[in-house]
This record gives sequence, C-alpha cells and structure tokens, in this order.
Amino acid sequence: MKGYTLIELLVVIGITAILVASAFLSLVGYEARRDLEFTGKRVEALFRDAQSRSVTQEGGQSWGVQITTNQFQLLQRDASPCGFAGGQSGIINLSTRFAPLASSNVCFDAVTGFLAPQQAAGFVTITIGLADGSANASIKIYNNGRIE
Repeated sequence: MKGYTLIELLVVIGITAILVASAFLSLVGYEARRDLEFTGKRVEALFRDAQSRSVTQEGGQSWGVQITTNQFQLLQRDASPCGFAGGQSGIINLSTRFAPLASSNVCFDAVTGFLAPQQAAGFVTITIGLADGSANASIKIYNNGRIE
C-alpha cells in the first residue's frame, strides 16, 4: 500500500501548527521591541530638541521635558528651579504597550545646554519599558549635556 496513515497526517499537521504559532509569537515580540526602539529614539530626539532650544534660548527661555506616566512633553521653563511656564511644543504619548513612567522633569540651562543644577548629580536616566517587562530602553542625560 502506498500513502500515509491518518496518524502520520495528524502528526505533520500538529508539528506545522506548533511552528506557525511559534513564528507568530516571535513576530509579535519583534514588533514590540522595534516599537520600543523607535519610541526610545523619538524621546531621545525630544530631549535633544529641548537642549537645542535652551542653548538658543528660543522664546527667551530655557527648555525642558516634563515626564508623566504616559507622556513626554517639551515645554518652556519658568523662573522656578525646574518648573514649566508652558510654550508646549512637542508631545510623545506612550501606548498601553509601555509600562507607566515615574513622573519627573528634565531641565536644561540656557546657553550651555547642561542639565539644570537642580537635577541629580552626575546624570539622569529615563527608562522606557514594555508593559510585560520583556525589554526596556534607557536614555542617559549627563550634567555636561551629553545625551545617549
């Protein structure tokens, strides 16, 4: 007799289904990591924009980024140590795919573009992570103005 038995066909179908499911899950994880990397680059660009606006004193003010649980917002600083007067310019909203952030402010000094003296000594680290905890991206802003 030539041909395949029903059990052989079911085994092949089962193995194929496992391979397809594994490829799909891998693709979903890749998409999440790619989204995290892209968002990290956008946030880093927002910090660089705030720093650049502070150096040029655009609007007659220095600039900073206000961080809330799901948003990064580029704002003009006010006279307080690291507060904001408004002048909203750029917003990055995080999707529910990302874990909530700790609220804070990152302020840059006018002319130098260094971190404002009220910031933490050495550097500030901003971490953006996926809600499932599988990956995260960190942005470091050093007192001397270096952003990486």
